[in-house]
Amino acid sequence: MKMNTRQKHWFFFIVTAIGAIVIVNLAILLMWTDMNEEERIFGRQIFGRVVTYGTLAMIVLFFISSQFILYIFRNYISPIETLTEETRLIAAANAKYRIKPVGAMETHNLTSVINNLADSYISLKSDVKNIVTESKEGFDEEKQRLQALMNLIPEGVLICNNDGRILSCNHQAYQIFNSVHHNEIGRFSRLGVGRSVFNVFNKTPITYALEEVLTLLKQDTENPHYNFITTRYKKQYLDVKVAPVLKNNNSNAVSGYAITFNDITEQLNHYTTQHIILDEIASIANMKTNNEFNFITENGIWLPIQHHYISNLLIEIANYLKTLYVKTISIGVSNNNNLQINWSGNEANFKSEQSNFNDLILSQNSINSHSKIELNINVYKQQSEIVINNKVASRPVFYNTDIFKETTRNETLKNKALRDLTYIVFDTETTGLNPSRGDEIISIAGVRVHKMKLNDNEIFDELVNPQRSIPLTSLKIHEIYPEMLDNKLTIDKVLPMFHEFCQNAVLVAHNAAFDMKFIELKEEQTGIKFNNPVIDTLLLAAVCHPKQELHNLEDIAEKYDIEIVGRHTALGDALVTAEVLLKLIPILESMGIKTLEEAQEAASKTYYSNIKF
Repeated sequence: MKMNTRQKHWFFFIVTAIGAIVIVNLAILLMWTDMNEEERIFGRQIFGRVVTYGTLAMIVLFFISSQFILYIFRNYISPIETLTEETRLIAAANAKYRIKPVGAMETHNLTSVINNLADSYISLKSDVKNIVTESKEGFDEEKQRLQALMNLIPEGVLICNNDGRILSCNHQAYQIFNSVHHNEIGRFSRLGVGRSVFNVFNKTPITYALEEVLTLLKQDTENPHYNFITTRYKKQYLDVKVAPVLKNNNSNAVSGYAITFNDITEQLNHYTTQHIILDEIASIANMKTNNEFNFITENGIWLPIQHHYISNLLIEIANYLKTLYVKTISIGVSNNNNLQINWSGNEANFKSEQSNFNDLILSQNSINSHSKIELNINVYKQQSEIVINNKVASRPVFYNTDIFKETTRNETLKNKALRDLTYIVFDTETTGLNPSRGDEIISIAGVRVHKMKLNDNEIFDELVNPQRSIPLTSLKIHEIYPEMLDNKLTIDKVLPMFHEFCQNAVLVAHNAAFDMKFIELKEEQTGIKFNNPVIDTLLLAAVCHPKQELHNLEDIAEKYDIEIVGRHTALGDALVTAEVLLKLIPILESMGIKTLEEAQEAASKTYYSNIKF
């Protein structure tokens, strides 16, 4: 067990005292065995006085020894531990920090040397930075040109690697994805660099599109790409184009994919040449019938987008079959490559209320308790062998120069290096400090940190209607007034949005036990459970700076030379906590704490880990 300075002091004192007692008693025993009978008789006569004066002498000796040991610890041992802790801070987190001299003259001299070395380190670091900056000027110029070019493209653009991880995207992509709202949870799936493309697009059409692109590449097709239409939550229609990104001009080896898309919801009828996958039509029908029917589709069936309204025909047929107690309808391809609707039963006498639907029906019949309707809609079926690994990490920086070198790793989060993880650093503002007694969240905000870089392009920030009053004591702290919350979503709407934002990430907060208690108490109400790993910067600060008495956010930020903006706002505190996390990780690494599991284990041994809310 690792001992603190006070424990070490008492340990050395007790060991010294026991050692002295043992040595004195051994000496007396040896002297007694060497005495003759007359000397022993004399010894018995003076034994009482020897014990009395010997005990007094031992007490005086113990007191002098304890003061000497205390002097050594106060002036040498403890200052050296402080020097170690603060030197690590200078080397790993804040080179501008300077150590205050404490202890004996020798430690003062050592402190002066370390501070001088820190000055030299800053100077050297500045020189190296200037050299690197000069060498990167041309590269950065090219990068800025690429970013500007992507932002000039009117379509949304995503760049993905072979695992389906989004590696770069332009502002138009964010605008298109954030332009649609859902009645239940607010914003749709949030676009984010580092996330899986299948978190923001329906997986099936993308998978088949990638397969089609690979087929075109094998056929040496010039400018291979695949164009189709997909839906997002059955509400927004996107015209999507998928093209490969090749490793070089002389090879068909694919390093990733470029996906461009437009929102064509308002102009859908003008798109007559693109196709939409049947799975999406069936899912629209499912949604419109509140999942009362089970629509089963064959894999890889594409139909022209002008027949997207076929979902309404499916609903009509489903309502017709409802009277026959049929709940399962399968949709596939006929021998003539037409769309065919199948169900179990001997009734095949459907007639639509709309003449244009009836005009589509080529035939309907029943054979051996199997009924089917063939429609005059030509489709084609695509077989896919492509395998996409959908277990990906979360978003890195907005632009990553090594984007195609990133691949998904199968190692578990707990064994990943701290600097390789994706974090959602968050904070909450509440009506009070007692979540178990009815206090509620009134603001929740988070920011994504990926591979040691804070991405302020991807931020979650929502006010929450607590549906209760806010005490004056809380208003004075966060200054969030009731009228600011009247028209805001309640926690049962906001928490699912935040849960989606936190996918595949480690949750980080300062005094995380407090924030997580509020969230955990809403699990039953919202049906949302946060299974993300959690780490606490308060506990990590206690690990890195055991000699520091206070570990509140202000003190730690000051120690790390971090500017505090927007204190006691959820977003402001989340941003400061993210900066603190980025300073803590190098210090933890210098202490040999390099993985998530090691960080959690070290944090669990601190005093603050026992705080409950």
